[in-house]
Amino acid sequence: MLYPVDMTLGKRIRAARKRLDMTRPQLAAHWGITEQAIYEWEVKDKRPDFDKLPKLARALKVPIAWLIEGDGPPPSPDDARVRIESLSDEKRAMLEQFLKFLEDRKPNVA
Repeated sequence: MLYPVDMTLGKRIRAARKRLDMTRPQLAAHWGITEQAIYEWEVKDKRPDFDKLPKLARALKVPIAWLIEGDGPPPSPDDARVRIESLSDEKRAMLEQFLKFLEDRKPNVA
């Protein structure tokens, strides 16, 4: 089995990073932190600060929910959840308005 069911946060970080063919130094440079910090997250199961998880999820192109508690392989960077989470606040608000519009429409009954 490539992805164990009992994946830790560190294993999910590593799996997502590897899926992007990203090295630890590249992720560290993207974040402005040390490679050692990434190593400790992935190997020693230390955890990044909770408030940094959204930025980490965006850098790794995974949904934050998968990063926190997911099992199995990381979703595709094209996954709708990943794309929605990467939207700006303004575009996300527009999407929410559009979804509300769709929900409020009554189905056409012929």
